[in-house]
Amino acid sequence: MTDVANAVLDGTDCVMLSGETANGDFPSDAVATMAAICVNAEEMVHVHKRYDFIRNQTPKPMMGAEALCSGAVQSSIDCDAKAIMCITASGRAPALVSKFRPQCPVLVVTPDEQLVRHCRSVYGQTGIFKENIEGDMMQIVEEAASYARSLGIADLQPGDQVVVIKRRNMRRGSQVPYDDQRLIVKALVLGQARPHSPGHTAYAGKSIIYHRSTKIGLDTILEDHKFKYAVRKTKIICTAGPACWSEEMLGKLLDAGMNVLRLNFSHGDHEGHYAVLERFRKVCKEKKLHAAALLDTKGPEIRTAMLRDHKNISLEAGQSIIVEAVGAKYTSFEGYKDDTETRIGLSYEKLCQSVHVGNKILLADGSLSIRVDEILSGTELRGTVLNSKSLGERKNCNLPGVKVDIPVLTEKDIDDLQNFAAKHQLDFVAASFVQSKADVLFIRRVLDEAGGKQVKIISKIENAEGLHNFDEILEVTDGIMVARGDLGMEIPVEKVPLAQKVMITKANISGKFIITATQMMESMITNPIPTRAELTDVANAVFDGTDCVMLSGESANGSYPDVAVSTMANICRSAEIGVNLYQTFDYIRSFTPKPISAIEAIVCSIAKNAVDLRPGMIIVFSEHGKTARLLAKYRPCAPVLLVTSNVKLARSCATLFAMYPFLLDAPINSVDEIEGHVEKALNYSVEAGLCMAGKEVIVFTSTSVAAAACAAGDEGKAMLQREVLITLAPGQLDHNALGALAPHTSAQDPRMITKTITLRSTVINLDMLTDDNPPVRKTKLAVTIGPASSTPEILERLVDSGMDIARFKFSHGTPQSHAEVLGTLKEICKRKGRSVATLMDLQGPEVRTSYLIDKQSGVRIDSIELKAGDKVSLYGTDNLSPDSFVGYRDFDGSVRLGVDLPDLADVARAGNVIRLRDGAIGINVTEVSAGRAVVGVVINNGIMGERKVLHISGVTLHASPSSTYQDMQTIQDFAMQHGIDFVAASQVGGRHDVEDLRRFLDDIGAENVKIIAKIETREGLRHMDDIIEAADGIMIARGNLGMAIPPEKVALAQCKVLTKAKVAGKPVIVARHMLESMNTNPRPTRAEMTDVANAVLDSADCVMLCSETASGMFPVDSVVTASRICRNAEHAMNYAMIHSFIRDFSAKPFNTVEAAAVAMAKTCMDAQLAVAVVISDSGEAANVITKYRPSVPLVVVTSKPTVQAQCNLCFGQRGLLVEVEAIQGETEPLIKRAVDWARQSGLFTGSQRAAIMHGTDTADTEKSAILNIIDV
Repeated sequence: MTDVANAVLDGTDCVMLSGETANGDFPSDAVATMAAICVNAEEMVHVHKRYDFIRNQTPKPMMGAEALCSGAVQSSIDCDAKAIMCITASGRAPALVSKFRPQCPVLVVTPDEQLVRHCRSVYGQTGIFKENIEGDMMQIVEEAASYARSLGIADLQPGDQVVVIKRRNMRRGSQVPYDDQRLIVKALVLGQARPHSPGHTAYAGKSIIYHRSTKIGLDTILEDHKFKYAVRKTKIICTAGPACWSEEMLGKLLDAGMNVLRLNFSHGDHEGHYAVLERFRKVCKEKKLHAAALLDTKGPEIRTAMLRDHKNISLEAGQSIIVEAVGAKYTSFEGYKDDTETRIGLSYEKLCQSVHVGNKILLADGSLSIRVDEILSGTELRGTVLNSKSLGERKNCNLPGVKVDIPVLTEKDIDDLQNFAAKHQLDFVAASFVQSKADVLFIRRVLDEAGGKQVKIISKIENAEGLHNFDEILEVTDGIMVARGDLGMEIPVEKVPLAQKVMITKANISGKFIITATQMMESMITNPIPTRAELTDVANAVFDGTDCVMLSGESANGSYPDVAVSTMANICRSAEIGVNLYQTFDYIRSFTPKPISAIEAIVCSIAKNAVDLRPGMIIVFSEHGKTARLLAKYRPCAPVLLVTSNVKLARSCATLFAMYPFLLDAPINSVDEIEGHVEKALNYSVEAGLCMAGKEVIVFTSTSVAAAACAAGDEGKAMLQREVLITLAPGQLDHNALGALAPHTSAQDPRMITKTITLRSTVINLDMLTDDNPPVRKTKLAVTIGPASSTPEILERLVDSGMDIARFKFSHGTPQSHAEVLGTLKEICKRKGRSVATLMDLQGPEVRTSYLIDKQSGVRIDSIELKAGDKVSLYGTDNLSPDSFVGYRDFDGSVRLGVDLPDLADVARAGNVIRLRDGAIGINVTEVSAGRAVVGVVINNGIMGERKVLHISGVTLHASPSSTYQDMQTIQDFAMQHGIDFVAASQVGGRHDVEDLRRFLDDIGAENVKIIAKIETREGLRHMDDIIEAADGIMIARGNLGMAIPPEKVALAQCKVLTKAKVAGKPVIVARHMLESMNTNPRPTRAEMTDVANAVLDSADCVMLCSETASGMFPVDSVVTASRICRNAEHAMNYAMIHSFIRDFSAKPFNTVEAAAVAMAKTCMDAQLAVAVVISDSGEAANVITKYRPSVPLVVVTSKPTVQAQCNLCFGQRGLLVEVEAIQGETEPLIKRAVDWARQSGLFTGSQRAAIMHGTDTADTEKSAILNIIDV
């Protein structure tokens, strides 16, 4: 019995009886018994996993016939179809169907008697003889169903789902290949469909598991021509404002990639907004585009009341304050501060019923915080001011974690919805501060009453209550907006990146579109290039699964609205190219509850076929939008052309991933018209540049789009039929131009094996988003020391705030000034018992500008303000003396800058663009005087500091050899004298650069100094494998890297380098523009927060702050903020998945220590330990453990100060310095000492358990390892 069952479980098509029936006494019993065993064994099979295994192991790309048949099986599994019918004469289709092991019978209707007999030995097949299979298909289906019922094979009843595969009738002269294209798949319902169908699909519950993966090759980053046929699928929403509401600029935004225009009703009136809407619709009509319009409500708000004499009051940290709920009287109530008390009013009349003791009241965009200490009455409470700040009138108020009892729509909002959105038939309304399902239903009722039934609702999630009720909101809303601005005021701001992932994941699984909004490219309000954090924020939103990204002030008030849109479009397109299509599809399908509706099953199979076939286009027909919405859910890898006569549906494509509309002049009346419209759609797709000529196209049609067929179906006279086929786009396929769309010959194809697969996985619980108890931080913080952070007071505060590495940048400052600061830092660390590592960042072969002076006084200055139109002359020199190598603003208003490149005038040409400050400032070269100055005009306003890196577009610059000599001299004089732990080498292009530096360090006795190789050039990317192998660590220097490669590719490069270094076990620092806005603001932008969080989730060991701490106004706040973001991101890390990923991709076999390290990291997770301890004098064993990302802090016991300091770079490590005798002595006392130190250091509290690793013969884990778990 087990033999038969195992044969079935192994996948046999047929089992055979020999003597049992030929000579046995019980032939009929033998057959019956075997049949019963087979039936029971088949019920044990996990149908989904078996299907996935066979499909995933099938070589790609599939032929069209196999893709269609495997998709038919997938659809039958997902929608629980009762049968698959193959109407065929050849037998190829049923053979392909049976290969993928459908869960239902395969009814093979054929005129071939031999094929009927053959079916008896193939899995699932039952042959049905039919002499004429070219007749009425529905009659054939009914006859086959009747025959199946009569044999007891399938009890097919009216309303059951059936999948039909048959030959496609081709037009005469068609050039479509037979094997690939002659099959079609039809999904239909026997008789009339049942009224019940699977309801709202949801990923319900408080916790979500989130997986996202990329697959990135060097060609993805460096060879953009391979992706010229890649069409952007993520949509862009632009906020209207003075900068863009002219017809000319609206046209430019549409040309640049805008899909939706957002009208922000927090500002303006109906008349003004209508004028913009009219201009927008006029431009769309002229350009024959179907862009959508969105009304964003002002929403409910809480504001502070007036103040006595309308004068601001100064509030001091620690002082008591009375807050009074004055309701609508806030415009007349006057707050005050006198000798007896301080009293302010708030417009929220239910304040004292909503808040509790311990809650916080945030005022003026969170810049002022008040803790609630006592509820005095129904209208008054007493609180304590938590920070000093001046407070003005009518400032906004947020109540984090409080359910605010205010209607979702104010009277103004209702008027806006009914007398603007409904009246003018806008496509979407975005409702602010949606907190419940009831809120959405109320908005729907308000719109419907005014004739706005077709206006779709976007729910903006902006507070904790909206997060708590997210599942019920998602069920009834049309879309979601992650409104990161207010959300960051209502929950701890560092939790916003996690909340974003929760909402996007849940929306993806539900098939509802989602918008990521607020501060995505904030710096582009004033700069033509975004910061690196903004670039990666947009890219990561795409990786996360967003449908749309939104611009606010960038397009409404910015200086470069069209540039912002085109930049965002480029980032989205580049990020989409890097997405791991297989993983994305598999994740969404796996986490979607089954069974699903027939329509969803079909579009799901289409999306999977697209992954395996890589077609140029998918064409779908729809009049109501459900097909488009569900197909977008599965993130198709090809653009989707939605054919419809519904103009509202055409515009609604503007928020759906990958959807592009093709509007018909009139509705389709007859099914016979569909084929003609398919041909029109194919021609349009090629003409519009959406599809490559001659490339495969998947087509999905349905009889439901034909008015006559719908009427017949409603009367019960016709079956609903859906059809999938594969055809070719018109024109000749240019094989040389396929690029990334070219098929791979095998899994070993070089184009496949040169790809780097990355994995980002999180487990996020709703409580994480509102609670404030993240674990001990394990990601390290490197802090650049400069004028803003060099005083003893600031240095001490930085140490207290968690600085792990002090970075000294030798392109700025002098060795003497660095030595003074370093001496002060060491004294502070010694006094506090803290270890802070030191990193010496060399200038390297970079080209930089001069020092700056005031021309009149000759005094050194920090910066010069450049304005668009300023004339600038740049002179090249090799005299770098601070006295002569200077720049200044001249008396005539022009600017003169020095450049440490003697042959500058020989390499620059008129028409070049010179980029300064990581591209933030541009200069158009207008004139070059041979051997003298390069003259140009400033493109945009910006602040120019000293010694900034200079790039010239299209020119490779080679710095003076003197810079390399200077670096060597500095290392010899400074690193040795001051005991530097790390040296960061700039512009590393290959292994030889690292090895040369290593030899130099060894020769001068600095063998303990570790080398950090900076990846910041194209050469560095090309040779990253060799560099990672040779270096001790890697720095992703995003500033220069974003100038060496297209800036929109930086996020892809970061993912690739992080993953390669992670698997190699080398620590990685992510640097530049992490919290750039904190140079001048006490809080980072939402883009910067998510950038830091995603770097942590991608397994960066360290994030580095540059100008934020070197010259910014808030150096300590920057470190505190970065620390909190890191801690919260680590809290959400799926350590089990990350451990598994690294282990799977690591070379085998492991040595003894690495095998033990793998086990130790896994044990920390599985046993939920509190801390880990390793005795590793050299630090090598500790580094191997860290590679596998233990979920707890790792105490590294060593007798070497350099190893202790270098622990400050590696994820989770904490170095404990002990005596040499202790390492050589007894193991147990050393372990106890380490555990006690860990407790005293706050790494854990209470009675817990710990993982311990030490050597066998000695305490040191060098060549062998023992792993224990102890109670501590």
